Amino acid sequence: AQPGLEGFRMTDESSPQPKKQVKRQDSNGAGRRVLLIPGTFRLLLAPSHSHEYVQFLSSFCNAYQNQGNSEDLKSIGPEEIASVVQNITQRGSDGVGILARELQAVVIIARNDDHKRHFFEAGAIEAVVSVMKRHVSSPEVQINSFKCLINLGKAQHTRFAIGNCGGVAAIVEAMSEYKDMDEVQEVAIWAMGSVVAASMENKVIAAEVGGIESVVDAMKQYPGNQQVQQVGLWTLGSLSANWIDNAIRIGRKGGVTHAINIMRNFIDNPNIQEMGCWALACMAAGGGKPAEYIVKKEGHQAVMAAMKKYPKQPALQYAGLVALVYLGSETALDKLFSLPTFTLFH
Repeated sequence: AQPGLEGFRMTDESSPQPKKQVKRQDSNGAGRRVLLIPGTFRLLLAPSHSHEYVQFLSSFCNAYQNQGNSEDLKSIGPEEIASVVQNITQRGSDGVGILARELQAVVIIARNDDHKRHFFEAGAIEAVVSVMKRHVSSPEVQINSFKCLINLGKAQHTRFAIGNCGGVAAIVEAMSEYKDMDEVQEVAIWAMGSVVAASMENKVIAAEVGGIESVVDAMKQYPGNQQVQQVGLWTLGSLSANWIDNAIRIGRKGGVTHAINIMRNFIDNPNIQEMGCWALACMAAGGGKPAEYIVKKEGHQAVMAAMKKYPKQPALQYAGLVALVYLGSETALDKLFSLPTFTLFH
């Protein structure tokens, strides 16, 4: 029996998170707040260029961008969701600012599982990928689109839809366009990791369109940015989990060496250590050349150093043990099977 790889650290609260955005303010310095009264969200049905629609959209995003899955939003129905998707589809280049807000609204509303389903049925995935292609020149549109894909692509069928309509390629194109913007790179990498997780089709697409190279290049370009490194390690794991061809490609691009060096450079960051263990576990899982190369580069030493540094971090300890098992440690295998939580993870 082998410990499973897909799905590790894939929940909303534990996946690498992009930097929190600063709350926007009105001209008088006061943050806007939506009046939560019956029928408020019906303003999403107002004409897409009307003052009341634009004003409500801004207030809505300001109020809910950092509130998680708010109970207030349950009253939003399929009609409002379909209207937002239609507005996104029809928004031209003269309304990029409004479009960015509409995409942000999708991110907020799609935290709810029922809303995710309504968005999928309304064609939101195709609409988001389409605006990514049409508005490459807007970094705000790209960042909010990445976040839409993350929230909308939680299920197998939605991840398939993202890959099928060109979403993976659109992420790579945006990364190429904004190599000098670390925030774009960070959120794009997070989106890449999300859409390829447990999706063999998207793993293949990512390799074909240069997704692996884009992720590794971004990590190399921002070696001191710990958020980029953390999410990059997680994504390398997602790209290579149960897909040895991608693990080999990551190694050839220098991703294995970079991952090990990052673990050494940021030994005081437990999140990087955990994601590093996870990435090395996934890349070593297929055995053969990737596992041999990780050992050659002393990746097992980096894993053991992380486990020794953080003995009370259960997720890190588990990821470290899995990595050592795949790197040939029988002692780690015995310890892994002795864990009371092993059956849950397996």
